[in-house]
Amino acid sequence: MKKILHKIFILFIPFAIIIIATNYLVDPANVFSEDEYIDKIANIIASGNNADNIVNCNERLLQKKYLQKVKVNNPDVVILGSSRVMEIGSNIYGNKKILNAGVSHANINDLIALAGLMDELKIIPKEVVINIDPFLICKNSDATGEWLTLKEYYRKFTIAYCSNLIKKNIVEEEGDKRKKYYSLIAFDYFQKSIEFLYKGNTKSVINIGKNIPQKFGRYANGSIAYPYKYQHPDTLITANVAKGMGKLIVSEIDNDNFLLLKCLLDYFKKKGTSVTLLMLPYHPDFYASVNQIQKNILITYEAFYKNFAQENNIEIIGSYDAKREGLNNVDFYDTYHCNGNAIKIIFENYNKKVK
Repeated sequence: MKKILHKIFILFIPFAIIIIATNYLVDPANVFSEDEYIDKIANIIASGNNADNIVNCNERLLQKKYLQKVKVNNPDVVILGSSRVMEIGSNIYGNKKILNAGVSHANINDLIALAGLMDELKIIPKEVVINIDPFLICKNSDATGEWLTLKEYYRKFTIAYCSNLIKKNIVEEEGDKRKKYYSLIAFDYFQKSIEFLYKGNTKSVINIGKNIPQKFGRYANGSIAYPYKYQHPDTLITANVAKGMGKLIVSEIDNDNFLLLKCLLDYFKKKGTSVTLLMLPYHPDFYASVNQIQKNILITYEAFYKNFAQENNIEIIGSYDAKREGLNNVDFYDTYHCNGNAIKIIFENYNKKVK
């Protein structure tokens, strides 16, 4: 029996070495190469060029490195919010100096942390555009914990500007090292690594100068460039998925999160930065479904934000209702994201109203 176990052990060693070497060298999720990988992206876009072939990027860390490197301390416009605003750039603001600091799944903690980062770097925009979704200030909006990448800036900002508010109980990410070690020997990560290679993918970030990214990239202003396939979805499939997503629970407002939003707005006001609130629409089928299932929850949130904006003399653009903005199914990539042209239409609609 011992001989059999010995032989099995000897046979297992080469296989284990292959798994460890593949997971470490291929590393499709950038578990081991995150810092170096994001440095490459940040260096390219901070230099004024566009980057392409970006995969599995920690967006919070990218924003940190990008803002630390970019030579723009007085941008015309800073964009803050979720992935729903990450496409905003020269398509909306022409030749103005833009910094798009949007991050996927953004909640108020992300925005506070990014403001803290900009405050430390003395980046003072003339205008800030803040994407206001229900998920920005609703209960359990910080469940993913992605914002903890920038927790040091959250701490600094709240201590300096929100000292009268209840602070978040920040849980340190002690599990990161264990996660790395596990990924090194995990067979499922080995499978993902092999699949990554099989599809011909690489992690070679490409400096494409002023050209338009074709795969998945970032512009020099921080905005995103989606791949062709994502920009041209099957509208019938997208509509069916959006309708099914209406079962997603949209929680009620968390008062502590709302107070943090007010603190953020007060900060920009004191800095002399004008604030614009932006509501982007959801896919029409999602909008109808979620309102039907959850007693007009999106209508309620929209009314809440509009009343708040009116009471505080803040400009507000857009609506969660695509039909109100003259949009339909073909204007959406998926349930949550209307396309760049749709965003342009929303801003044009607003400009017509104010003239």
